[in-house]
Amino acid sequence: MFERLSQSQLVKSAYRELLRFIRRLPASEQPAKLAEAAETMRKHRSETNAQKVSDLHKELVAKIGWLRIVTPRRQGDSQRIGAGNFVIRDGKLVEGRAGSKGNRVADGKVSMNEAREIHHRLLRRQYFGKDPPKSIGPF
Repeated sequence: MFERLSQSQLVKSAYRELLRFIRRLPASEQPAKLAEAAETMRKHRSETNAQKVSDLHKELVAKIGWLRIVTPRRQGDSQRIGAGNFVIRDGKLVEGRAGSKGNRVADGKVSMNEAREIHHRLLRRQYFGKDPPKSIGPF
């Protein structure tokens, strides 16, 4: 099904990722970093020792990790990776944050009966659709 990637394929994909992160850097830093990355790759292109290649790959991955931390995210990155917060109230998408817990009950936006129904629905969800067990505690 899936074949194991060769060491050279791993290095090439890591190099492409490094170039993507370098392109996110400020324009003043990009040429020097791109030249350094290309020079390093050319210098070690003919390396045959597997241990040395593995060490160089680890160094490349470490550089990628560092750039991942220091480079600013682009505008659409969060949409591309599918992350985000969505709040839906009354069937409509609401901008902003969800608000504090219990705020709608305290404000009277949700009646106590509706809050109880929501609570019991969440309990059934917690117990995978079954009714929660009866409490045997002292309360």
